[in-house]
Amino acid sequence: MPMTAEQRAMYTAMNKTGETIVRVDGQIAGQQFLCDEIEDCTVHVLDHCAQVTVDSARNCEIIVGPCEDSLFVRDCEDW
Repeated sequence: MPMTAEQRAMYTAMNKTGETIVRVDGQIAGQQFLCDEIEDCTVHVLDHCAQVTVDSARNCEIIVGPCEDSLFVRDCEDW
């Protein structure tokens, strides 16, 4: 079954500038989380995840709680 737009928004932080994105216990619930094209953002993933992918983050603070599999970081600057 495909994800709803609300679910996609919960599991991603995409094309954001100057925002604070926080996911707390129970919001990710073991799913994958994706950050892509973010700048000057604070991202706190405080729930357990399957994996986290961070692409093209610039000048960001990213904090990730327990991750079951992998944390991928590509093409990032000043984080």
